[in-house]
Amino acid sequence: MTTDSPAQPGLFARLFAPPTRLAALLPDGRFFLRIVPVEPEGDAASVAEQVALALETLAPFPIAQLYHGHYWQPGSSRALVYAVYRKRFPAEETSAWGESQVVLPAFTSLLIDPPAAGTTRVLTSPDAITVFHWGDDDLVPTHALIHPFPPEASEADRAAARDQLLRSLGSTSTVEDWDYPVLRRVTDGGEVTFASGERELVVSADLAAALDVRDNEEIAERRGIQRRDILLWRVALGMTALILLCGTAEGALWFGRSKVEKLKGQIADNKLKQTELEGIERNSKDADTVLSRHLYPLEMLTLAVRGELLPATVAITNMQAELSKTFKPVLTLRATATTEQSGIPAQEAQKFVNALKAMPERPTVEFSPIGTNNTGPGAGGGRAAGGGPNSGQPPTSTYQFQVIITFNEPIPAETRVAATVPGTPVPPSN
Repeated sequence: MTTDSPAQPGLFARLFAPPTRLAALLPDGRFFLRIVPVEPEGDAASVAEQVALALETLAPFPIAQLYHGHYWQPGSSRALVYAVYRKRFPAEETSAWGESQVVLPAFTSLLIDPPAAGTTRVLTSPDAITVFHWGDDDLVPTHALIHPFPPEASEADRAAARDQLLRSLGSTSTVEDWDYPVLRRVTDGGEVTFASGERELVVSADLAAALDVRDNEEIAERRGIQRRDILLWRVALGMTALILLCGTAEGALWFGRSKVEKLKGQIADNKLKQTELEGIERNSKDADTVLSRHLYPLEMLTLAVRGELLPATVAITNMQAELSKTFKPVLTLRATATTEQSGIPAQEAQKFVNALKAMPERPTVEFSPIGTNNTGPGAGGGRAAGGGPNSGQPPTSTYQFQVIITFNEPIPAETRVAATVPGTPVPPSN
């Protein structure tokens, strides 16, 4: 007996395939064959009953002690019956039948896809030679012959047995020698596919059940168990796929969270860099502002002491130029204003301050007085003893003050040019 399994599928198919399905091909030499008449108008169930009655008559043992099967096609007036005494199959051989989808003799492969009338098919098994002959157009063979021989039989013995069986049939028009069948696949519905050489033999579920040598009740019970196992397998497969899917989704979420955290870190780093770049940009703008507004000390002095601004009575005694904290040019001037009226405020100094505030550049002007000194011939009060040429003249007052000028607005280009070129007239202010 040989127990075959379907051809090995690929890796992906093996991972998702249900439990392995088997087919047990039994030794042909242990069976006897008979062609029995049946009612052609009957159905498969009635033919099975007729076959059982025929076996009760033909077999030397009760039918309960036989493994048997039959082949019949609807409308045929005969059926092919084969049987074997159960004790000819020890327990170690039958133990694997429970896992098999179908259990049948190898010669049943000759019955699949019946040939035209006048055709003889021959199958040489390890322990027998089987010959089926179709003498008419019926789908069931008219002759079924089998010749068993021991395993040590020579090729000459096998050839002689083959010739003897063919001669017993008389003249035959066509003889086909078939290869020993090999299982290809078994479907969940019970359909079995064998290969014999280049031939592919498909056995339907109903025909496989009729060809199977086991009891029908046993076959039905086995099919129910198989359907349950397949269902449980698919449920387990679905649960496994769901677990894998959940694990994959969890991994994807973890990876996504790590990427988000990484992006957040990059955004934070970029914000620091952005802040630095904004500071650099502000400094650049401040530098541009400084460059656009910056005046050299002499330029600022030239703007502040233009002829129409500085009265003749005001003299600059000291100057200092610098930049404020806001990068604005600042000019600090110390000056004196003279007046011939002793004790009267230095109105000339105030005129100078007012003129600075009215400049087109609109600077911020901070004025602070320093003090007044009386100088000249009349200083000290009264006339000098003995008189002199200057006696009787009023004393001269020198008013000292400080002016801080902050240039707020950009300096017009023409003003800067005029301020930096000596002797260039300053355009009148509006």
